[in-house]
Amino acid sequence: MKQFRSNYTHTFLFDYELDRDGDTIEVEVTADIDLGDVSITSVKHNGCEIPTSPEEDKELQSHAFDSADEAAADAEADYGDWRADMQREEAYDD
Repeated sequence: MKQFRSNYTHTFLFDYELDRDGDTIEVEVTADIDLGDVSITSVKHNGCEIPTSPEEDKELQSHAFDSADEAAADAEADYGDWRADMQREEAYDD
């Protein structure tokens, strides 16, 4: 498994198109960054969990790893915004 340079746990979602027998199906993928590992935890089509082939697993895993940098950066920015909001509220309350 590829290693990601994060030291925390974060769950993120991404949409992906799988090609099955010439048909393209859109899936929603849930992935976790957990202390450096990126893993797929769920693949859904129309809200229902679907099985995936080993080839699809490899394709989804690769895309998840490629998307992890942006997902982690977004999560860190959101956390920073939240912390700044909390500090402003505390300063306002004093």
